[in-house]
Amino acid sequence: MLRYMEACGKIGHSTLIGFYSDGDGDFRPLFEPDVQFNRDDGYVPEKDSGKIPSRIYDAG
Repeated sequence: MLRYMEACGKIGHSTLIGFYSDGDGDFRPLFEPDVQFNRDDGYVPEKDSGKIPSRIYDAG
């Protein structure tokens, strides 16, 4: 997923990428960013119909 995001950025391609995490406990990511960022609620497809992810990555 991150490689695809990087490739889109390099060519200037805008797209929506989905990430699915089912919460059954087998996916336990731990990210320690070294930059400051603002937390938000992310993207909720039901609130913005018409935008469909070009790719969806399953974490579980």
